[in-house]
Amino acid sequence: CTLEALASGRPNVLLPRYTKSAHQGRGDRAPESEWDRLPNAADVVLLEGWCLGFSPLMEEEIRDPSLGPVNTYLEGDYRTLHRTMEAWVVIQIDSPKIVYRWREQAEAAMRAEGRPAMTPEQVKDFADRYMPAYEHYLPGLYRDGPDGAVEGAVLHVRIDDSRTP
Repeated sequence: CTLEALASGRPNVLLPRYTKSAHQGRGDRAPESEWDRLPNAADVVLLEGWCLGFSPLMEEEIRDPSLGPVNTYLEGDYRTLHRTMEAWVVIQIDSPKIVYRWREQAEAAMRAEGRPAMTPEQVKDFADRYMPAYEHYLPGLYRDGPDGAVEGAVLHVRIDDSRTP
């Protein structure tokens, strides 16, 4: 796994690249031929990803049945991953609803560049799928910090709708 290779201090690690414009803007991992290679050992690794830091909920706290598989991953694979993190940066937003506008801004920029992108209607459909998780898990992340975080190893930054701290 890439994270294990980076943590080991090995050189020449392939770094997966995500292409937001793949699949009409729905995104996907780029082909390995487009990945960068890190020639030396990494001093710092910044990892950003959906669900990182979310704590699993008790079954009775889940009001949306589609979150069952998400919660299962949070209890297992994600919890294991969370325990490997030495420090966290939590970026707090006022409302997850801003995700719609931010994603549409990114898609509009891709359309302006002539790259494949989602329409505004597709953005809404795409982001709608993530809202139940944001509504369920973000309050705990903001209140309690990331799952598995070491005390004193969390930087909490609040940003406004224009992405300004």
